[in-house]
Parts: sequence; C-alpha cells; structure tokens
Amino acid sequence: MYYLVYKITNKKSSQFYIGRHATKDINDGYLGSGSHRMLKQKKHLEKEIIHIAESQKEMIDMEIKLISENIKNPNCVNYIIGDPTFGGVVSHSEKSKQKIKEGSLRYRTSNPEKFAAHVSRAGKSLKGRKQSEEHIKNLSAARKGKPKSEEFKRKVSNTLAGRINRPRESLCKKWKIIDILENQTYIVDDRVKFCQERNIKYQCFNVATRNGALYKKRWLCEKII
Repeated sequence: MYYLVYKITNKKSSQFYIGRHATKDINDGYLGSGSHRMLKQKKHLEKEIIHIAESQKEMIDMEIKLISENIKNPNCVNYIIGDPTFGGVVSHSEKSKQKIKEGSLRYRTSNPEKFAAHVSRAGKSLKGRKQSEEHIKNLSAARKGKPKSEEFKRKVSNTLAGRINRPRESLCKKWKIIDILENQTYIVDDRVKFCQERNIKYQCFNVATRNGALYKKRWLCEKII
C-alpha cells in the first residue's frame, strides 16, 4: 500500500489543492475528492506527489503540516486542516468560515422549514455518540484560550437577560427511575442525590433508542410530576 500526499495544480488559474490518498497503484489517476470547482476542470489539472509516507499516520500528519503552511496562500483552495475521522481537530480558515456562514444564511432564508428539520436531524444523530479520550483532549486544546467575540458575548447576555434562576428542587417534583438490569423501579425527588448515593454518573439517564432497541442500557428516567 502506498500512502501518498499530493498537490494538484490548475495550470490555468495557478490555484492548488493538497490532499492524501492510500492506494495500491501509485499511478491510478486519482485527482482528489474535494468539492472545489477548480478540481472539476480536469483538462487543466496537474498532479504532483510531494510525499510518500510509510504509514497512514505519517501521511495524515504530513498532509496537515503542508496544508497548515499553505492555508493562507490565496491560491490554496483547501478549506480545513485536520480530520476528525482519525482523531484530529478540524480548523477552518477564515475563507472557509466565511463560505460556511454565507451558505448557511442562504439555506436558512431560502427554505427555513427544511433548514430547521436538517438541524434537528443533525442534533439527534450526535446524541449518545461516545467520543474517544484523544478526540476530547484535542477539542479541549483547540478551544482553550480562544477569545470570545463581542458579538458572541452580547448574544449570551441577551439570552440570559431576565432569566430567573430557580432552585433545583423546584424544577421537578418526582422522577420515576427504572434499573433495567435489576428490574427495580424507584420514585425519587432528586436525581442528582440518587446518582451520588449509587456512585453513578448523572449522564447515564440520557437513554436513547435506535430501531426500537436500547443502546445505552441500565437506567431509564421519566418525569412523572
């Protein structure tokens, strides 16, 4: 298996794209999977293999390094650095952020109902998904120390304005908790205290189903009052 990092250049516009490809045939004619329109002009494209790695990890690391070095070049059409599939953290360029913002705005204004349904499906697909420790650490490192914009602070302030902080016990009077493994039912006033007494995590109540079958087994929790 060959682990390749390549550069595709559009000879007409001088734009270029850096990517990676694992293949058994080094001359398989692969011209990238990016969606940029530059890559559609195949008659003007020229491919150059700039690194042959000995492993998949080395290939990914080299791709990230080269894109990071070129992302600010106006001729570079790469939009992101890193790959979350392999535990990396996606880092969008300013150009990429602007395109995402414009695309989202067009989608939201042209078809608000479809946009809302799309966002809802995306949120449900992530519910209950377990992330690796390495992925969590990478996300934490990427976000740590990142300054919040004044616009972001203003939105948070507007959201919280006038909100009343109610005591925890007033949020709900009773909970019905079922231990699926032991087939036991509990009626409690305080879920947090229930967890502390049994040394379990509060998040374990976020039980979801897939095709009618439980995939987070143990505790079912239902508000009854």
